[in-house]
Amino acid sequence: MAVHLPLAQQDTFTYLFPRGLTPQVGQLVWVPFGQQILQGLIFSVGDHTELDAVKEIIDLAQPAPIVSPAQIQLARWIARRYFCSLYEAAALMFTPGAEQEMVVQVSPQRNPPVHVVTALSPRQRQVYDLLVRKKRLTLPMSPANPRQRQLSTTLEQLLRRGLVVKTIQVSRPGAAPRVERLVSLAPNRDTVASALQREHARPTKLVAVLRLLRAAPGQLLSLAQIRNQTPLDRPALRRVMESGFFVLSDAEDGSKNEILALTGNATGTTPMETEQPRLTPRGRILAYLLEHDGIASFGVLTKATGTSAQVIASLEEQGLVQITTRSIRRNPLGHVSYPPAPTIALTPVQQAVWDRVERALRQPTRPGSSDQSARVFLLHGVTGSGKTEIYLRAAAETLAQGKQAAILVPEISLTPQMIARFVSRFGERVAVLHSRLSIGERFDEWQRVATGGWGLGAATLSSNPQPPTPSPLVVVGSRSALFAPLHNLGLIVMDEEHEWSYKQHEQPPRYDTREVAQQLAALTGAVLILGSATPDVVSYHRAVSGRYELLELPERVAAADDGALALSALPPVTLVDLRAELKAGNRGIFSRLLRGALETALASGEQAILFLNRRGAASFVLCRDCGFVVRCRRCDVPLSYHPAEDDLVCHQCNYRAPVMNVCPSCMSRRIRYFGLGTQKVEEETAKAFPSARLLRWDRDVTGSKHAHEEILARFAAREADILIGTQMIAKGLHLPNVTLVGVISADVGLNLPDYRAAERTFQILTQVAGRAGRGVLAGRVIVQTYAPEHFAIQAASQHDYAGFYRQELRFRREHDFPPFAELTRLVYAHPNVRQAQHEAERIARQLRQEIARQGLADTSVIGPAPAFVRRLRGRYRWQVVVRGRSLDMGNMLPDRLPRGWVVDVDPVTLL
Repeated sequence: MAVHLPLAQQDTFTYLFPRGLTPQVGQLVWVPFGQQILQGLIFSVGDHTELDAVKEIIDLAQPAPIVSPAQIQLARWIARRYFCSLYEAAALMFTPGAEQEMVVQVSPQRNPPVHVVTALSPRQRQVYDLLVRKKRLTLPMSPANPRQRQLSTTLEQLLRRGLVVKTIQVSRPGAAPRVERLVSLAPNRDTVASALQREHARPTKLVAVLRLLRAAPGQLLSLAQIRNQTPLDRPALRRVMESGFFVLSDAEDGSKNEILALTGNATGTTPMETEQPRLTPRGRILAYLLEHDGIASFGVLTKATGTSAQVIASLEEQGLVQITTRSIRRNPLGHVSYPPAPTIALTPVQQAVWDRVERALRQPTRPGSSDQSARVFLLHGVTGSGKTEIYLRAAAETLAQGKQAAILVPEISLTPQMIARFVSRFGERVAVLHSRLSIGERFDEWQRVATGGWGLGAATLSSNPQPPTPSPLVVVGSRSALFAPLHNLGLIVMDEEHEWSYKQHEQPPRYDTREVAQQLAALTGAVLILGSATPDVVSYHRAVSGRYELLELPERVAAADDGALALSALPPVTLVDLRAELKAGNRGIFSRLLRGALETALASGEQAILFLNRRGAASFVLCRDCGFVVRCRRCDVPLSYHPAEDDLVCHQCNYRAPVMNVCPSCMSRRIRYFGLGTQKVEEETAKAFPSARLLRWDRDVTGSKHAHEEILARFAAREADILIGTQMIAKGLHLPNVTLVGVISADVGLNLPDYRAAERTFQILTQVAGRAGRGVLAGRVIVQTYAPEHFAIQAASQHDYAGFYRQELRFRREHDFPPFAELTRLVYAHPNVRQAQHEAERIARQLRQEIARQGLADTSVIGPAPAFVRRLRGRYRWQVVVRGRSLDMGNMLPDRLPRGWVVDVDPVTLL
């Protein structure tokens, strides 16, 4: 069993299953571990053990397995490959919100002794008063930070004094089905109709008196006679008299009786007398249900009838209604609709590619086979070559075989278009999974996949059963979609496979989606398609070396007005040397060529994209007198200016500081904002083209749930003329009205001390250039740069992947970088700079000794050295890089590294 421990622990632990419970592999359980109660996942089941003492499992955390046998194997591989715990690896495949923990709940004791309370220390009294005010405090069983530990200690002191009560219980799950109460009529409608007849309110006292007098001889009665038939106290009599329909007089016989008679105002029947009797609250509920097919949700029913839960409860007690519950789906696509799309005809080149993929999909496979080379394709297609249509056909063939498909995109910004294409083709058979969904939406989509669409109720109310939703056999999403419970997986597609966002690097497991997808394809017998216009150098090397099968789409295809396909040229790219612009006296952000091209595009009613891979308005703020640069107080990086918020922001930890008007070092007011970001580009574009409608697309404006979708929809609907953005707009988007792409600065990131810097520059420039001219109109690209002679920029300007690959491969071979070696980066962080250095030096020595002991001649250690960002979030960082032909860090590192170490296998950057 793998236990949820905060360590890179790859060992499993043995537990005894209690009688009455049947263990199953992949099941989540509660186990005792030391003084704690933790979750554990069953990895294997046996009938004996050689251990002397074995603890017993406490209980099931989930009634059924949540991880499949294939996923168990995948988790073992991930844990071994990426140096993380088995539990962390398996948790990737858990239902969203499944992880829970034991928590301590503390509440105040009733009627505590006054003398005990008054004797508390100031700290104890402060915590006790907080507890009395809150009524309950919840803490983890093992407090994780000093503040929690201090609070826990004080609460234990209060417990010993008898002032509080402590209980241990399971925390609430992070997600659960959304349950809705339904109210439906009893099956016997005759009984309901009969009851409804009795649920009419009595007439008002005014109407009752009118009816009594009209039926009386002479249309008059004594008050005593009236009160015998309807309640009429003095206040009610006063309101009746105010109507003007009655006159009150003494009796003619001299008795004390008062006589009530009609006046001339009451001649003829009044409208109020002919009104239908009003329904009681119970009657309103019955009538509403009869009018709405006999069923309604609890909340809608009470709101529509102006009644309460107590009224419904009384009807349930009499057997007139039934109260039930149902799970309702939180549909992430419920706010949009997609028209059906037909299958598109293929060009001869596309047809040849599709024929090869189709043969592979129809070829029988044996899951678990070690030889999967013929089942992995690298689809290298230029931008606009129709790679998505190949994905769609592959998914259709997979569905036709009764299998399932996972379609991965690297950025959430790309999911709206990919989802639209797949939903238009496959409708309700598509499920969506990515991090921008709410936890409830992810839970529901996960359940739809796990149950084949049968797990959630229909979206519409009816007293008649509805057919279930079709099985969602295609999952579209970001890298997490790879771990969805697809139990009959036949196809994995990784679009834009070169993107580094496919690498999880913020938290363990720090896995590479491409490598995991290849392993999962081998375990399940699925076909894996890696698609890109600019493949990762490692992927392309594997393809030309025969490890993958290379498929190429070298031609761009565009749809004509009549829907027919026609070949289209890639947009020409013009390089502008910014050094020459400066010599000519142009110090603005737009070269003369780009400014003229923007004017032409705007005058023609066409759309343009301006690209700069940097957020904000200024990359740093400097004092021109003393050279002081405003830096993050927690990180070793300058703060960037963001005019929209009018503050300085750290792009590493999000620390914010007010705008600086006076230098804190020399008190000078000569403050200068240097650098350029998307907000500054937006500001300058608005000045240069005041009539142009602008949209910005970067991380600063995409915080809301549907922000990516809304920005894309607005630009596609031509609500803006110019789209300004970062790498979010550089790839995958199909915007046929864009005829001009302008790259404000191609040099961002080009000269970083990272071996992938040239590759990233080539990829981003080629991808953003591919956004131009994807429709009927031809496009053009203008790239502004201070290094027009750099081989990566030259290759991008000619759409020459092969030329770039050849030169980049020479560089990689000379310096022994991937694909000729594997890398693992180890980073240690500590608040004390000397401790950080000493620990990095210690582990580097240990690694060199272990490499020498094992005789690994082709493995070396680089460093230790300070990390590129030397201090991050208040912790100093040192790094060690291990390089070798076939690294197995599990055999080089101890089972447990001290807290503060991060092991990143196959890092996407060394910065």
